[in-house]
Amino acid sequence: MAVTVTLPITADLIAANVAIGDEVTYTKSGAGPMFQAPNATFASRMYVTEIVSSTQFKYEGYNADGTVANLAIVTATPTFGDVTYTITHHLTKYEQAEDVGKVATAFGSKRTVLVWPDEGTVIDDTGAEVVVDGSFIASCLAGAKSAYPAQQGFTNLGIPGPYKLKHSNEYFTKLQLDSMSEAGVCVMVQDVDGAQIYSRHQRTTDVGIFENSELSIVTAVDKVSLDLIETCKPYIGKYNITDDFLKFLKHLGEQYLFSAKNNTAPMCGPLIIDGAVEGIRANLHGQNTDLAGGVVEMTIGIEVGKPANYINIKLMIS
Repeated sequence: MAVTVTLPITADLIAANVAIGDEVTYTKSGAGPMFQAPNATFASRMYVTEIVSSTQFKYEGYNADGTVANLAIVTATPTFGDVTYTITHHLTKYEQAEDVGKVATAFGSKRTVLVWPDEGTVIDDTGAEVVVDGSFIASCLAGAKSAYPAQQGFTNLGIPGPYKLKHSNEYFTKLQLDSMSEAGVCVMVQDVDGAQIYSRHQRTTDVGIFENSELSIVTAVDKVSLDLIETCKPYIGKYNITDDFLKFLKHLGEQYLFSAKNNTAPMCGPLIIDGAVEGIRANLHGQNTDLAGGVVEMTIGIEVGKPANYINIKLMIS
């Protein structure tokens, strides 16, 4: 992985964060001298060995004799042609992990899951490994998510996926993967080639609040929300707001909550741990005039299951 910056002739090397070890290549149109340089030993590919100033660096020529010299990034005779040079900074693995984390931070949404890694391989009909991009891995997670209950946690849950993951736990260290997860990246890993893949931590890109950062909590709350909408939908517009209708809606909500609390699934339990209709009101009898006519507001409190991310064991020796 690399960051590439194409700079004009008069570029500021310091402002562009050019660093020692960066690779420099150039293209030129027209005739005449290429650079102002103290000697004629010169290569088409160079590596930065020292930043001398904002417009000058020392280099070691890749195709030359190893000569290290100053190279000014200005043309001696600009009328003879244009020089375009590209400086490539090859990221360290720490920098790569940091950059991926920055992408997640930029989203910062509980509705967005950034799935890593960016590549994997599958086995085709001939038995050969074929590279697939990260969208294939993300689709594996999305497909598995739809097959499990909404409240199912996906940390450490094995799912079918590619034959091999690239740029994951075989590439980054544990600390680098931790930094990505903490930034909001859902990192998929694999114990050995051909094994199921699983998430190190089922993260969304909104890591500011625990309830927003855990994928299973977000999807459980969304499931409850959609269920309640469907429960109330048949009664919208056809019924007038009366005391009896408000009692009926309250009972309808309580029935749904009872069902959601008592239908359990393996590993993850029920959709909600607890819930109650805390209030229902409308603009009726001259009360609740802050609500528009025709609006019923039902307030429901719920508690959803939280994933057991940590199990702390305390041994007492007597």
